[in-house]
Formats: sequence, C-alpha cells, structure tokens
Amino acid sequence: MNKNRKEKILTIGDGIASWCLHEELSKNPMLEVTNIAKNDLFIPCSLNTTSINCLRGVEKGVSPLGDRIVDSFKTFEHFFDQQNPQGVYQGCEYQMWKEDNLQKWQKRYSGYNKINDNPFLSSLVKDYKFYFSNNAYFIDPLKLKQWFRSRHENLIHFKEGIVLKVDNSNFVKTSCGDFQFDRIIFCTSRHTRHLLSDDVDQNFLYYLDHSKDVAGSYLEINIPEQSFDFKESFNLVFDQFHCIYRKEQSVLQIGSTTLNRCALELAHEKQLLHIYDYIQKSSFIELPLFARFQQKTGIRHKGFKRLPFWGQISANKFAICGLYKNAFSFAFLAAKEISRSFD
Repeated sequence: MNKNRKEKILTIGDGIASWCLHEELSKNPMLEVTNIAKNDLFIPCSLNTTSINCLRGVEKGVSPLGDRIVDSFKTFEHFFDQQNPQGVYQGCEYQMWKEDNLQKWQKRYSGYNKINDNPFLSSLVKDYKFYFSNNAYFIDPLKLKQWFRSRHENLIHFKEGIVLKVDNSNFVKTSCGDFQFDRIIFCTSRHTRHLLSDDVDQNFLYYLDHSKDVAGSYLEINIPEQSFDFKESFNLVFDQFHCIYRKEQSVLQIGSTTLNRCALELAHEKQLLHIYDYIQKSSFIELPLFARFQQKTGIRHKGFKRLPFWGQISANKFAICGLYKNAFSFAFLAAKEISRSFD
C-alpha cells in the first residue's frame, strides 16, 4: 500500500462501540474513516438501555470475564476523568438484600451496612435489611452520542444506509452506494453473523454461533423535578430489580426483564408489571401509575460464556460484539485495543 495514501476504513453500526472507535481512530491522520448505519431500521441497544456503569463488587483474579470488566471500567473512568464527556453523571447504586439472602451477598460484598443506619435508605426502603453502596455513572446515551459526534463531525464520513453485502476483498454493497475499503470494523452486535464473508476465522464464527440475543425491557417516565427532591442520581437495587432516579434528566426508570434467545423489540408487559408491583411494595416511593410509563426494549448481544469479543477476524476485518450488559465500559477498552492495529 502507498504509505502516502490514507487508508480507507469502514465502521458499520452506530452504538457505543462505534462511538468509542471513532474517538480513537480519528486521532490517526493516516486513516480516512467512513461510518455506515441506519438507526430507524436497526436501533442500537445503546440507545435503549438503562446504561449505568458500576463495578458491583467485581474484582480481578477471579475469572477472565471479571478481569475484562475491571480493566474496561478503569479505562472508562480514565476517559471520564480526562474528557468530562457530556451525558455522563456520577451518583450511587445501592445493592440491597434481605436477611435470608445475607450469605449469598456476603460473598460479593464483604463491607456491607445496615439500612436502618442510613437515614436516606431507611426513608425509601421497606423490609430490606442490608446494603452495599457503589460509585456509579449514569449515562444519557443520546447526549453522549451527540457529544462524540460533535467531536468527529469533520473527521468521520457519516453515511446513512444499510450494508447489504461485504465480500472477501472488502468491496461493500450498501443501500447508499457501493464502496471499496482497505479494512472494515463490524460494530454490529447481533447482526454481525449476517454480514460476514467466507474469509472469516472459524473460531470467531463458533463464538457467534454460541452467542445469543437477550431482550431487556424497562419502564421509563419523565417526572417533574420537584417530585423527587434528591441531591444526586441513584439506583436502588432490590436483589435483581432496579429503581433508577436520574436527577440530571428528571427521569425515573424501573426494570429490567431478561428474555434469553429473544430478538423481539417488544416489551414483556407482564414481567414489567411484576417488577413495578414488587418495587411499589418494597419502597416508600410514590410511583406514577404503571400505564403512564413508556415501555422500552433493547436487544443485547450476550457472547459465548458471557465473554465479549473484540479483535481481528480476518486479514482486513475486525469486530466488536458480545458486550451485553457492560457495553458502556467494554467499548472504551475495545476501541483502544483495536485502534492499536491501525497505528
């Protein structure tokens, strides 16, 4: 390749993985980066998620997944400290449990506290006895996307379209034209399998074939700021159910459901009603009527053995997928590591 010519790179997709990639790739003056996505047909899960970054007791040295989670979270925190991105707010997550679940949660949280000793929690929570507080980052996905986009508007060629076919030579047919690229990065989550040509590594195909779609639904409502006069955003976690107050957005969220091997962007209303009723019975918070909430659903890509994937899948192709519930931390480390291959 002519070293004086800019290398033509294509990124496909418009979720947090591509936003972070553009941040890293735009630093290289020898790359000409194009992004192709069409969100009105393929809505990124990144825009339909409760999007909270929190370690939740995960430590290094326990499992490969845990190591990735910790390293990615630290990468995200460093980015937050250095760049102070719009759409990211700090708050607290309270993992809570009852007496009969004490032994289970002690294994993860050794330094737990009693809810009765915390005036804030005891004014909000019924029945639950113990808690552990985690530092958490509450993300407004749309605002964060707009912040990233404003930084790259003149550095990335954004095209609205659908990628139809990618051949072995990286010739790409799309609904907005046909193009030739030097290298391609698939940030396409669960859609990745359908876009690949036959030159892709078989181990990666095995990974995709043993990954699965997981539908997650939650409730969301805008509330007047005076309704909840709290100092910061918080997430009350009642074992596995979440009641999230986002102060900066004046939003209340309740969730979430988990439906394995499901790709329907249709909320599971019965499960959501069960979660709503449970939180209503377990807290002193005056929830708006269930019917007033908007029901939202995102399709998350759960990787084989819950492990995310990012890296090279053929001579000139790369992929990021399987980020599942940790996308808003995994994506920052994935982008950094993949971008090193383009230096």
